Amino acid sequence: MRLLVLLLVLAVSIQAGLLDLGKVKDFFKGGNFGEKIKTATLSKFKKLFEKTGILSLGSKLAEMRSKVMKKLELSKAKKAEIERKIKEIVAKMDNTVEKMKNTIFEINAVKNVGKSLFQSDILLTKKQIEEVMEGVEGGRAKRQAFKDQNYPQTTWQRGVFYRFDDSAAENSIILIKEDGCWSYVGRVGGEQPLSLGDGCEQVGIATHELGHALGLFHTMSRYDRDDFITVVLENVVEGFVDQYIKETPQTTTNYGFTYDYGSIMHYGASSASHNNKPTMVANDTRYQESMGSQILSFIDKSMINDHYNCKAKCPKATSAKCHNGGFPHPRKCSECICPSGYGGALCDQRPAGCGQTLKAKENKQFLIDKLGFPSGVRDEFAFCNHWIEVCDNISTSHIMAGQTPLPLQAPEGKKIEIKINSISHGYAHDGCILGGVEIKTSEDQTRTGYRFCSPNDRNTVLVSASNRVPIITFNRSGQQQIILEYKIVS
Repeated sequence: MRLLVLLLVLAVSIQAGLLDLGKVKDFFKGGNFGEKIKTATLSKFKKLFEKTGILSLGSKLAEMRSKVMKKLELSKAKKAEIERKIKEIVAKMDNTVEKMKNTIFEINAVKNVGKSLFQSDILLTKKQIEEVMEGVEGGRAKRQAFKDQNYPQTTWQRGVFYRFDDSAAENSIILIKEDGCWSYVGRVGGEQPLSLGDGCEQVGIATHELGHALGLFHTMSRYDRDDFITVVLENVVEGFVDQYIKETPQTTTNYGFTYDYGSIMHYGASSASHNNKPTMVANDTRYQESMGSQILSFIDKSMINDHYNCKAKCPKATSAKCHNGGFPHPRKCSECICPSGYGGALCDQRPAGCGQTLKAKENKQFLIDKLGFPSGVRDEFAFCNHWIEVCDNISTSHIMAGQTPLPLQAPEGKKIEIKINSISHGYAHDGCILGGVEIKTSEDQTRTGYRFCSPNDRNTVLVSASNRVPIITFNRSGQQQIILEYKIVS
């Protein structure tokens, strides 16, 4: 298994910048991941739980379950609205696809560790447990990245030290192969375990747990999540209501980022469901399939860089002037880290590699994209990046004259309409974890776009907020074909 993506977040630090792939490559030369991970003893595992006080969390939450459920109750009008949305969502689900029981919730439920962990995969300190209980009692709002009064001591200021055995140095992450996938949130001091048990070796799951270790809570526990999703309590497995407890501004921060449905820290829309119906419904249901992604998002990267103050390494006056929401690379300030669908040194170009730039006209045209592999499931995704654009005469004349093109401007009152014509069968899973298409029609290009992977998404129509629509196809299983229609509309 290739682990460059799996461990890329381990290399984040103030000294190293965004990531240091060289260290990751060197660490894994000449060895197998499975051989290097050591299995902790059951007694040590139990002692660990006892030390943290996590075993008491379940009983405390059980005592307070009625309060938690009360907070999640929907008004009559809201319930009717959600029932209508769920009917639309279920109609688009592809029930002929066998459900993959390999999410964090499902892996930990099978191993019978999920109920002993906060939100199925988080190991809390005693102090954090107290803060969770205070949040339930007081109803304080919550956010996403861990930042209490001890910040920045809760970050890995000198880089992340990681080992695969019991002899780790002080203040290090010990990767162990225990039952389930779980981690602390942020640096707690001393030897800090992170479990990647059977099934957790998937790149997306491992990166999710490492995101916790670096200080990220779940996206769906943000203080403002009710502005973006609705929790459907009646579909949640009994005893797992804690998955939807929100965090507090006293202990965490969003760093000003909008809610990202495609964050790798967001559970799937049907996570902890007892009836295969959604437990979370996106307010904009076109984001429904984006939740549960196994792709590290741009906002994930940017938030981690803010959390570790990496962006401060690049002075504004002398650093790259990034377009489309990108930011200067902490290790090479003359180049930018770009949102999905954008590339080049300044995030003003289509990413290199597979894909094409297409010009929309008033008559309907087709984008036919074929991507994938002959057989089997791969660890990492392949991507194709397309741009669909509308150019005005001024921009075109500048390009023809060899001058720097002006910012693209659509003809007055004109936008680009994208319509899904067809999507291959076999990819309809939460988060489109095997493949699909991402369509970025919204004004905020830093946020993950709308993702689709069900054949029943056919005839879905999106209209651009500007004159450019990045289209990203992605795949890691079999060979998929996606056909989109596009044209200029008023």
